Amino acid sequence: MHTPNRGFTLIELLVVVAVISLLSSVVLASISDTRARARNSQRIQLLDQYRNSLELARGQSGDYPQVEGGGYSCLGVPSDGTCHGTLTQSAVVAAALSQHMTLMYPDPTNLASVDYDGFVYFNCPGRAACSRGVNRPTASGYAVVYVLENAGVSCGPGVPYIYQPLTNGTYCIYINQ
Repeated sequence: MHTPNRGFTLIELLVVVAVISLLSSVVLASISDTRARARNSQRIQLLDQYRNSLELARGQSGDYPQVEGGGYSCLGVPSDGTCHGTLTQSAVVAAALSQHMTLMYPDPTNLASVDYDGFVYFNCPGRAACSRGVNRPTASGYAVVYVLENAGVSCGPGVPYIYQPLTNGTYCIYINQ
């Protein structure tokens, strides 16, 4: 007497494996994108905290903190001591801001390959000093340069100038108005 096979054929097993792998790749891609958006959101929130601290420092001293030698300063201290390649944190800027917040450094995940991690601050002593074509109503101000993950993403609310898209990020400049 002949008994029917109760197992699966090789074709059926291969189809099931293919469907499972397709579904898992879609889910993993979605999770990766969600994590990048969450890190970008944290960076934008940290930028808002620095903006508030800069305004408080200005209210306290009458002007925004000046970087020694008129250069650039990291906001927060990265693990290797530099941001955007070779920049360091200004002691004057750090002292002015640390009165109003704990200086934190943004998550550099997925930005190390473009060497643009962190926030870079510079004081603008004149109307056109950091405007890059944006008409500024005040005589002095500041700008903060930063990079977000993924090309073409929004630099956040109230950011008047996007510098350029990178291959795996968006290079942003916040200029206070």
